[in-house]
Amino acid sequence: MESFSHYWQLAKITSSGRYCCQPFPHVQTWFEQCFLSTLDDASDRDVQTALVKRWQTGGPDMSIAQLSLRCFISHHIYNTCRHLAQQFGQHYGFRTTDILPYVLDDNGRLRNSYRPFSLEILERYTMNKAKLSTWTTHLTKNHRGLNDFLLEQGLYRISNWAILNDTTCSQLDRIFKNFYQFPQAERQAAQVLLQRYHQVYRRERHLKLQTRRQGTRCQSPTYEQLQKIAINQSPEQVLAKLESLATKLRQYRIYKRSGNIQTLGNVIYLDELDNFSVERYMSVETAGHDEIDEQQAFFQQYQTNLEQCLRQAIQQALQQRVASLRKRSSELKAQAYLEAVRLFHQKGLSMGAIAARLSQQFSPHLSFNNQVQITRLLKLKELRTQIRQLTLDNIKNFVYEAAGQHTSAQRLTELAPSIETILTQTIDQIIGEAAAEAQSPNRHQPESRLTITLCEVVEHLAIA
Repeated sequence: MESFSHYWQLAKITSSGRYCCQPFPHVQTWFEQCFLSTLDDASDRDVQTALVKRWQTGGPDMSIAQLSLRCFISHHIYNTCRHLAQQFGQHYGFRTTDILPYVLDDNGRLRNSYRPFSLEILERYTMNKAKLSTWTTHLTKNHRGLNDFLLEQGLYRISNWAILNDTTCSQLDRIFKNFYQFPQAERQAAQVLLQRYHQVYRRERHLKLQTRRQGTRCQSPTYEQLQKIAINQSPEQVLAKLESLATKLRQYRIYKRSGNIQTLGNVIYLDELDNFSVERYMSVETAGHDEIDEQQAFFQQYQTNLEQCLRQAIQQALQQRVASLRKRSSELKAQAYLEAVRLFHQKGLSMGAIAARLSQQFSPHLSFNNQVQITRLLKLKELRTQIRQLTLDNIKNFVYEAAGQHTSAQRLTELAPSIETILTQTIDQIIGEAAAEAQSPNRHQPESRLTITLCEVVEHLAIA
């Protein structure tokens, strides 16, 4: 009987976001009374068929049968989310608990002011078409809110072959020309490959769909199909090129749908983006473990260098401002500036409070009568603009040097616009978070990456 407990225990998340199971004793009692004599020989499919019939007939057991089915569905929603996190979470930066709130919203009440996702799954279910567990997995993986979140993380859950299937040659040429800025020869070669893929794969897929011997999901091309697509190439080489082509299209779609290019490494290591979603059933000589380790080493070094560049830019910008105040005004004004920066970012004081504090601290030599004077002293927008440009200039040098070890000089020149776009987006996000934090009326301690580093640099300069 323990193996059937998912029919009376509801998988849910608490108000604090933790996963738990809520038992319903009255559902357990009813379930055992209904199925006790048949459970030894019954399968999940048998139990579900009986429960669905009790629910759909509208008898006195309708509500409790529905709740029992919702309990079963909730566990499969959880298992689907856990599987997604195990498969993609480490690479794309999310956990099971990050995606559960989008789909695990059933509170177990028979009357709700809203329609829980588990009930939507149940109401759309047809017994003779699929198992309830399969149907639950399908709808969960295709939940709009869940996939919007995954897309924000850079995960576009559609197979390479579906992407190639619904991309026309003219679309491919436009994307490769305008987004990637590939030369004409490379664009033409890609169009020829895609056209061959359509002629072989799409035609045979349509035939299979007409005979209904295969589901709607696009499967990997067979070895025979790859042989037909190949022109003076091996099937292994064709597969690698098709995956590379699909990866570039996937990257473009992620950018168009989420507004972000996923990572810097996906441009420098563009052919390695989709290792998690492609079943490499053939021995293709592409990225091995050594190359993946090399990518990870690059990402780690990039993050370290970005942090160093940010710190250097902050220090350089502050030092230039201090030097300017010393030259144009006085040493005390320069000290007052550093103290104002510290009080604003580290202590979270308002401009008015800073004015009062500085007037007291530097009296009688300096006087700050109002918050406008502090605003002019700090020039926060100008400071952030300077930090942004200095960080961008510094990190570019590292990236181009590192990228040059993995691609030709000509290819690096072609990739330059994409690399600069990614770097600009990354740094603009860092600056934007700091700007938003500065506008918050409830600043108590620094939280953004830039502000935390800024406070550390200010402390060092003040001591020096």
